Amino acid sequence: MQPCFTLNRKADLDLCQFGSSTDMHGLLTLLPPIWLGFGSVPSREGKWEVAPQMERVDWNLTHAFAFVLGAKAYFATGTLPVSVDGVSLAEDFSDAFYHYSPEDGFKNLGPFPAGKRGYAIGSVMNPGTDHEMLYFGFGQTRLPEATALRWGNDTNGNYTLGGQMTAYPRLADLWRWDGQGDWEQLPSCPGIGRTHPAFVTVPGKVYAGAGFGELCAQSNWENCGTDTAGKSDNLRDMWVFEVDNMNWSSISPLPQRRHHPFAFSPDNHAYVFGGHDRQAVYKSLSRYNVSTNTWTQLASLPGQGQGRVAGTQFSHKGLAYVLGGEAASLTRGTPDVNGVGDGIRLLNLSNGTLDEHRGMPTGEFWRYNPAGDAWQKLPPMPDFQSRWAMSSFVLEDYVYGMFGVFRFGDDARPPPETWVWPTNGYRYYLGAAADKKKSSPNKKHKSRA
Repeated sequence: MQPCFTLNRKADLDLCQFGSSTDMHGLLTLLPPIWLGFGSVPSREGKWEVAPQMERVDWNLTHAFAFVLGAKAYFATGTLPVSVDGVSLAEDFSDAFYHYSPEDGFKNLGPFPAGKRGYAIGSVMNPGTDHEMLYFGFGQTRLPEATALRWGNDTNGNYTLGGQMTAYPRLADLWRWDGQGDWEQLPSCPGIGRTHPAFVTVPGKVYAGAGFGELCAQSNWENCGTDTAGKSDNLRDMWVFEVDNMNWSSISPLPQRRHHPFAFSPDNHAYVFGGHDRQAVYKSLSRYNVSTNTWTQLASLPGQGQGRVAGTQFSHKGLAYVLGGEAASLTRGTPDVNGVGDGIRLLNLSNGTLDEHRGMPTGEFWRYNPAGDAWQKLPPMPDFQSRWAMSSFVLEDYVYGMFGVFRFGDDARPPPETWVWPTNGYRYYLGAAADKKKSSPNKKHKSRA
């Protein structure tokens, strides 16, 4: 049965009434392999399948955050469509908050306690232990009126907070939840409110930074100048939140500015991979070194692997994974001959400010082993191309992939009606490969958001 819910209660946008947003849905959905019952039961190892209770998940939602706490899977918030059946809509966000189980599917838990938002992110600290905790925050929300302070020039020409007002404030808040009690709001990051940040936890620490936000929002911002006042762009500053003393502090910035990167912590170190900054689409990987306050560059994706952005990531049993996302168009992208990035570059148009990317030919799936600093390509998710802004979680040694959208075409900025929305979710069994890594003895279950 198709799960139905109203993602935007204010606008009463019930996506179930629309069904597919395009007639191409049926043509582009790939059916899973069918076992006819002859011989032995097929092995789960290394195969994707349509996830239970996700045979019909056409909710037209991007940038939702999915996670696992207490061996239970959840997803929260997300970005609503900007076009439905060819009708343009103002950008808006969801306050959805759902629990998922393979047996019963999705259960509505009511409005998300931290309010509607999109482009937010989170990470589970100490996953699978008695003291696991979700940390979540940042992103962007929409207010009924332009009542939020924004940096800009006031009537006297002074650049100041409150010089302009906005109905779409970027957020710098931080929340945590143990999966049982109330959500707790923690001190906000003193840095710039931002969308698409890098965000990852290690025991006792939350790392957050990069992403997209207003420039010159702080007096000591490194890129502050007359040409950046009042503008927004990609960031590279990084911050750490210490759980013991509830304090934020700045740390060494990333090697490059970037937004919508991948971040993970398979061995209790913070890693940031990929993302892009205008024309540069990165495939590099950096690890933060606490003792020296530096970022060490590690192995990039091997061979002809493209730089990528806006996918999903997770850690499981000492290994890290990246799934989906987008890259520069294979027909419009150009090799990075100028050394701006480390992969394929986005096409540099005459104004030099193109900030776009599109789906890859397959839903690429990669595993990173920090012990050997090595990448391994795994079977792609069985869509006709990769998904932008999808979500994932790991439950009982399966990774589940859902939501997101297929974006294609070689136009500089294809309109929303060229997007194709997925109609289901998939899962992939990680157990056989992951079992080669020893689990921590204090884990009570094997799950990771």
